[in-house]
Amino acid sequence: MFYSGRKYISAITAGLAVASKFSVVPVVAGLWLTLVIRERGFKNSILYLLLAFATYLSTYLVDLRLGLDAILRHHVEMYTYMSWRHGFSPVIAILGFTKLFFRIEAWRYIGEYTFLVSTSNGFLEVVNTKFTPLNKWYIVFYAGGGSPLWHILFPSLLYATYLVLTRKASSRLGDTVFLSWLSLLNVVAGTLDWYYVNTLPFLYTTLVVLVYQVAPSRFKWIVTALVIVHFTSFILTLLGVIPFKTLVAT
Repeated sequence: MFYSGRKYISAITAGLAVASKFSVVPVVAGLWLTLVIRERGFKNSILYLLLAFATYLSTYLVDLRLGLDAILRHHVEMYTYMSWRHGFSPVIAILGFTKLFFRIEAWRYIGEYTFLVSTSNGFLEVVNTKFTPLNKWYIVFYAGGGSPLWHILFPSLLYATYLVLTRKASSRLGDTVFLSWLSLLNVVAGTLDWYYVNTLPFLYTTLVVLVYQVAPSRFKWIVTALVIVHFTSFILTLLGVIPFKTLVAT
């Protein structure tokens, strides 16, 4: 909707997207900056931002029943939790990118939790827990988790970035490259699957737009081949021919 000219409808959907998952913020910021650059001014871009922000806040109106400051307290508590639950770690960030581009995770400090549970008055109660550290490396390869096309997404992004920097890229490719790099901020938080939902669509879009620019006459054939590879891998994973993931302990 943003690129079709319906900016304000895009602003509403952007606000709803942020309300659904706050990690969308980098991409929304990218759309806003794109609007600033394209229109060479802040009038429409400010309206876009205000509409997106108002839409976002509208999803929290029920908090007003708890008091005028409830929305503020809600966000403070949310950000406090997020900073603890998803605090930055270089190792976690590296793992996020290795899973994205190579479908591999490697864990060193792991262990096993043992829970002792009893029943009391019809309720389950955890009596004791025990953590047993394991002195092993665990390497996880997601053979069927994600498309094999993931391996060409980063090289494609790098080449597309080169075209942008050398001013050989179309404006559409420049937009997708910009949003792709911003979307990578989601992966810094680690390897949870839903982090990639806000990243992969932009990387795939960059790949497709790059193919169209580099080989427009063969675009349909190349994209058809990519789609066949993608869905073949998906079907083989569903059938159990390709394991979803392979765990290796060393």
